[in-house]
Amino acid sequence: MRTTFYIALIVALALQVTCVTKSDFSKLYHEHKNEADLALTLPKWMAMIAVPSDAKEDIKSLTEGMKRIRVLYNNESALSVKQEFATLGSNDSYVPYAKVSSDGTKLDILALEDGEIIRELLIYIAEDDATTLLALQGKMPKKHLLSEADRLSK
Repeated sequence: MRTTFYIALIVALALQVTCVTKSDFSKLYHEHKNEADLALTLPKWMAMIAVPSDAKEDIKSLTEGMKRIRVLYNNESALSVKQEFATLGSNDSYVPYAKVSSDGTKLDILALEDGEIIRELLIYIAEDDATTLLALQGKMPKKHLLSEADRLSK
């Protein structure tokens, strides 16, 4: 009887892990990582090592609650990534937070929200000769991001 219970528990846990739905960004990342010039998935603590010491506190505060960073970088403007990112922005599950264009550089920020929590923060940077897509994944309170953005804009 006990053996049957443990087998059922293991099967249930395995099904739960394998049935986790991936976000639209995860699908985009896996489709384009082989053609990208740089594709990385890092825990946030490892990425923070590369942040200059004078910016570390601001970056740490802005990314509070996030656990993982994913990067897709192309030396050329990747039209397919650009088009798919545009569809993420029109998707109901991602909320646009900011759009900025200046001197040939375009910046878009989208968030995948779950109530008052941001699960994924996407940052798309398009320049004339390069495209970068960053994803911060974890659990960040929406209020925290908005208050930090307000603090840094002053």
